[in-house]
Amino acid sequence: MPSDIQHIQVGQGLEVILTLSHARRERLKAMVQLSVSDGRLAETGGDYALVACVSPARLRIMLGHGNGHGSSLERLLSGGCERVEIANSALVRRVAEDLSRTPYRGSAFNLYVQSKVIELLVDEVSTSDESDDQRHAFAVRDILLTDPVSPPSMAEISRMVGVPPRKLNAQFRAVFGMTAFEWLVDWRLVRARDLVVDGGASIKDIAFSLGYSHVPTFSAAFTRRFGMPPTRFQASRNQD
Repeated sequence: MPSDIQHIQVGQGLEVILTLSHARRERLKAMVQLSVSDGRLAETGGDYALVACVSPARLRIMLGHGNGHGSSLERLLSGGCERVEIANSALVRRVAEDLSRTPYRGSAFNLYVQSKVIELLVDEVSTSDESDDQRHAFAVRDILLTDPVSPPSMAEISRMVGVPPRKLNAQFRAVFGMTAFEWLVDWRLVRARDLVVDGGASIKDIAFSLGYSHVPTFSAAFTRRFGMPPTRFQASRNQD
């Protein structure tokens, strides 16, 4: 097995292949797949941050025997497909980090790993009925929020999501009403407003924490968005 891959055996019927942090930077997807019949793993990491291989019996125990799991998981449970891909990059990154840093051992560790696989599947249930436009737009949003101060370029995001940049921007605009980086600029300013109201940091620190190199540039952008500079905005809120 490659040196950048960790193999975790989680009791009977569940194995997890985890890409180690130094090799995980652009591997922002996870996959849950049924174990192959001879017990060998069908995948060994590849382009995924995490691959969970689960037997049909273990999957049914994890998800319960009722209906309403979502179309992708219903096909997986019924044998109609062999794998489910989770493309929520922020969630995948967090789950992978949680698994690599957990202090649990023994049975507690096994339960913790299973809970993290279920967490990935819960996200799949919540997004299985979304359109391609929504799935891709939310994937872009999650990637941007992973590092909102120094986000990857649209070309890099396009490679991560697997959609051409022009089409990806059009899908994002259809869902959010603006381009991806217009949305990110607005998100930063809304976050700045919350920090200004909170009052726990100086205007300079808030500006720098959100990626602005110069306070006047930040102040001008804040004024355009909220109608007054951050110092006046903070003073007005303190008077309320």
